[in-house]
Amino acid sequence: MGFEEVVARDLQQKDFGSLRYVMQYKERSHISASKVDEFGSSVYVDVDSSAIARYSDGGTPAYLAAKNLSYDWLVTLYDINSCTGGLWRIYKKGCIGGLEKFEKGLGRRANIEARVIGLQNGHNTPTVKNVLSHLTEQNIPVMEVDLFGDELRHIAFDLKRGMAFDMLLENRIYRPGELKNGLTADQFEAQTKTKAKPKQ
Repeated sequence: MGFEEVVARDLQQKDFGSLRYVMQYKERSHISASKVDEFGSSVYVDVDSSAIARYSDGGTPAYLAAKNLSYDWLVTLYDINSCTGGLWRIYKKGCIGGLEKFEKGLGRRANIEARVIGLQNGHNTPTVKNVLSHLTEQNIPVMEVDLFGDELRHIAFDLKRGMAFDMLLENRIYRPGELKNGLTADQFEAQTKTKAKPKQ
């Protein structure tokens, strides 16, 4: 059972998006980046891209991961029966068509569940509302929502267990305030465009 009914109600609140919004059954556990990267068992997803993979014992990848989430955010879809998961990292607006394509890439199965994580206060709220409403309309349980706030997030999604972890890039617990985002939205936009330019 997911949080979609609670989230659908909260989406109507005027202050939705102005403060960190969290719905989860328990706080995310930590995992070290060295563990995620062990044996080459991870796929990292950049802004405005996605990855879909199936876990198999002894095979790779074991994790889908995203570093430095700030003004972007991610949707994970996970099929419990087949240990197949997808991570879609979003920045651009108007992305319902992209989400539908992402769902088709995963394959519509009976036991898919979703998680939605990322963003900063006051950013992309209409698009988030559209995506969460779409997931509800498709009867996809939303098992975790962790949106907005003023900190960076580093997320590793475990394909064996279908769980999201807070990834420790330096293999240690972060100090208070260490994850506070120092980029403005304009700086993030410029940084994203620079990364997207083809190498000469």
